[in-house]
Amino acid sequence: MTRGWLGVGIQPLTPELAKSFGVSGEGVLVNQVMPKSPAEAAGLKAGDLILSIDGKGIKDPRELTRVIADADIGKTLELTVLREKEKRTVKVQVGEMPAS
Repeated sequence: MTRGWLGVGIQPLTPELAKSFGVSGEGVLVNQVMPKSPAEAAGLKAGDLILSIDGKGIKDPRELTRVIADADIGKTLELTVLREKEKRTVKVQVGEMPAS
């Protein structure tokens, strides 16, 4: 079975991190972007806070992982990210999870 893949390392948003970003506590922090990944091609950066995908809020890493894994390979998703206290829209094309 093929699974969708972005190529990011993620971590939950702690209350302290949420405060530093000025958000209420929902979202997923990108702590790593893999080389040659869909995320890198889309311009995602470590430190970006993913708030939503296609307009649907993302609460935690588990939800983000599930939404991406279930997405069709090649589908373009619209991510709302917070970078340097500014909301941005990033379009990313879902890749196929590489064999481990």
